[in-house]
Amino acid sequence: MQTEPYLNTHVNPSLTYAMALSEAVRNNNEGLTLSKNGQYEAAEEKYLTALNLKLRYIGENTITTALSRNALGELYIAMNRLDEAEKHLKLAVEIRNADGPTFDAACSRENLAIVYEMRGDLLAAKKMRKSTGKFACGNCDVCMAPCCFEKS
Repeated sequence: MQTEPYLNTHVNPSLTYAMALSEAVRNNNEGLTLSKNGQYEAAEEKYLTALNLKLRYIGENTITTALSRNALGELYIAMNRLDEAEKHLKLAVEIRNADGPTFDAACSRENLAIVYEMRGDLLAAKKMRKSTGKFACGNCDVCMAPCCFEKS
């Protein structure tokens, strides 16, 4: 029985993949800068461009795509667009819970819990934070705890 050879696109990416990822990262970084400066609409455009590149060339269920979804979720929280924030954060949580650093997944769960809190659903926020037994404290500067667990 012959099997297809395994191609690790991170080690040996195609030119198209590498260029798409590079362009997506550039757009994501520009979006972050714009968001920090309060230019939310311009940041949204950059984040959506990054996400669309990743979806087209890399795929939905990847950590790098989850990163863009998390960034969009955070932006939509700042813009008080909670339905859109929830949509992207749920997808980020699903991907990051399945495959990714534990701390990154906890950050996406924390962001989703913030959406629930903003809607007044404190029970859903609590459930989200406790859903895996590992969480990220939103107030590390205040509580002085080692952020609940080691970053992985």
